[in-house]
Amino acid sequence: MAKSPHHAAAALTRVWQVGGHEVSAPAREAFERTFIDQVDPDRTLPEAERAKRVEAARRAYFLSLAAKSVASRRRKATTEQRKADADTLRQIAAEIEAAL
Repeated sequence: MAKSPHHAAAALTRVWQVGGHEVSAPAREAFERTFIDQVDPDRTLPEAERAKRVEAARRAYFLSLAAKSVASRRRKATTEQRKADADTLRQIAAEIEAAL
């Protein structure tokens, strides 16, 4: 559901009043917990080991996102190139037809 302009204005007002970092803190903390839950769901690891594994999980997550982004851009570029090639071939065919 799209937010109304009133909701957007209220959200922006809160950001300039308390700061964007504070506004987004709960979301960042929840995101961090997802990695902790993945690597140490029972909270049995020593803090240093948990932190090391959380960092590895976070890096793996963002590397996966980057790989998906690259694949998506490549697919888009390939599709656009095929469309351009098809347009070129149609134009050449039209020129040949006109010359006959």
